[in-house]
Amino acid sequence: MNRLLYTQPMQTKRINIRRLMLSVLVSLVLPFVIVVLLDLNLGLTPLLTIVASVVLIPISSVIVIRSALSELDRVIEEVAPLKIDSQE
Repeated sequence: MNRLLYTQPMQTKRINIRRLMLSVLVSLVLPFVIVVLLDLNLGLTPLLTIVASVVLIPISSVIVIRSALSELDRVIEEVAPLKIDSQE
């Protein structure tokens, strides 16, 4: 008997954009705003901003990329789960 591969309508699996945006907000935007405000209040205008840029941008990039990859892994696992054959 030949069965159709798709017996149920396909559901859309999506990446959680809120999680990615929250990680950008917490790891880059919020600390950068705090550093810029602190920089302006202390009168060290370019120094803290430059240091924050050099430190925060790479750290934020790593955090956001790791979050995006974990979300992608989750979606792939939902769409095409890995089946292990134990009959070998």
